[in-house]
Amino acid sequence: MRWEGTLSLPSALSEGRFEVANFSLHDLWRGAEPWLDFEVVEGRLDLAATYRVNWGEPLAYELAQGRLAIREVDIAPRRTDELPDTGVGLRSLEVTGIEVDGAALEATVGGVDLDGLAVNGWSEGERISLVEMFSGPVEAGDAGGQSDPPSAQQETTADDAQWRASIGQVRIGGSTLNWRSEYTDPATLTVAPIEAEVGNLNWPLAGQAPFRLSLSVNDEADFEAQGELAMGEGGGTVAYTLAGLPLPWFNPNLPTALKASITGGVAGFEGELTLDEFAPQLIALDAQIENFSARQEGVETVFTSWDAVRAKALEVDLAGRAFKLGQLGINGYSGRLHIHEDGSINASRIWQQELAAEADAEDTPPRARRSHPETARKPPNPRTPGPSISRKSC
Repeated sequence: MRWEGTLSLPSALSEGRFEVANFSLHDLWRGAEPWLDFEVVEGRLDLAATYRVNWGEPLAYELAQGRLAIREVDIAPRRTDELPDTGVGLRSLEVTGIEVDGAALEATVGGVDLDGLAVNGWSEGERISLVEMFSGPVEAGDAGGQSDPPSAQQETTADDAQWRASIGQVRIGGSTLNWRSEYTDPATLTVAPIEAEVGNLNWPLAGQAPFRLSLSVNDEADFEAQGELAMGEGGGTVAYTLAGLPLPWFNPNLPTALKASITGGVAGFEGELTLDEFAPQLIALDAQIENFSARQEGVETVFTSWDAVRAKALEVDLAGRAFKLGQLGINGYSGRLHIHEDGSINASRIWQQELAAEADAEDTPPRARRSHPETARKPPNPRTPGPSISRKSC
């Protein structure tokens, strides 16, 4: 730690420059350890700024040429047995060009540069490991974090503050997310590298903020987005592309009553999203699904497949609740049609029979419920094959 400057008690004034270098975040964490459910295993802090403060009446203070840097951070849960595969790492975070004027109620930051952020976590049911690591386990009967509405005095104080702040640019590079959940197969997805930039951020919200984002998932699916937002009105456009998304990843999201699974298929699309008040208004895109195949449970042969399905000039007007499709193309479609002895086809049997029975029970009043002749009929012997028809068209 180093300080160089002047101090005048009669004038209630001090000005100069201070520097903090290589300060241990682990030592800082130890002071708050009893109240925290996570541990700062490692981390270093650098801080420097030129300052001027007058603690007379009224209080006045200024910061200039400020710089904040955090390096080699490793944050882990204290309950590692309950929260495995959870943690946050950071190679470096640097905030430069810090300027604060307390009298003018202004704060500016030249740039924020975040490099090597690594986040590991999982979700199981209602549990989210990262949330538990930072806030502790949710107690039974928790009210869900509800709090009393702010008083009139608090609202007035917030309105009178009128601070203005701006950040020239925020950059995120070389970052990774490893996340495990029951919603994908494979259960763990690795999102890396994550690269993002956003510029001209202001508070209160105003001005045009250009941004871009790119990431890759399991080295297979690639996503990119870029655009410019009017931060005051929340309007703007976002151009986006997605390529190489394997559809079998999402088999765990299919209804449990569906006795079929996706065995192949890669999705991709590109288009533009229009926003108003930060809400999607119009979605325009060209999309395609290639090399798709699906198989019925317990059956070796593919139930249906196609080489490519392409949708061009697709527009979804969310505000107007309208849908428009310019062109739909299907190439190399193949479907296997199996007619059973009772006249039913295999397409109707990919849904479990209890699904239809439950739906019928929910829609029919208790006293009026009767067995439907089709559902009451004894199902045929699955070992007795019916005729099989294979059709292919382009």
